[in-house]
Amino acid sequence: MDSQCKSVISFGAGHVFLEGAMHYVEASVGIGFRDSEDDTGIEEQDTVVDAEFKYAYKISETSEFNQNFLIESGDTNTYSKSETFLKLVVVGNLGAKFGYKVKHNSDVPVGVEKTDKISTVTLVFSF
Repeated sequence: MDSQCKSVISFGAGHVFLEGAMHYVEASVGIGFRDSEDDTGIEEQDTVVDAEFKYAYKISETSEFNQNFLIESGDTNTYSKSETFLKLVVVGNLGAKFGYKVKHNSDVPVGVEKTDKISTVTLVFSF
């Protein structure tokens, strides 16, 4: 049966490997539990292992490139998400974020794509 994730709770450890003026690298790994529901309404719980990687590159005082990757794997499904985005300051506290996100599930209902690709343009106000 295909399942839909309702919630995940996990505990783990992370480390900042590089924190410089231009580059930032962080990674973490954990273990936890996922609560999901299959297509017939039956709840399932399974143990998951998750890992996350974050990279940021400060291009200039007003622009930053980011790459984030997350994977969460258990018996019922492996979920992964990659997010790439560029943040720009337009003027003062007003900025923009241009992003591309890819989400993938290994176990989906029949007729549903396993991979979603999303392009975003966001107006950002910082305060």
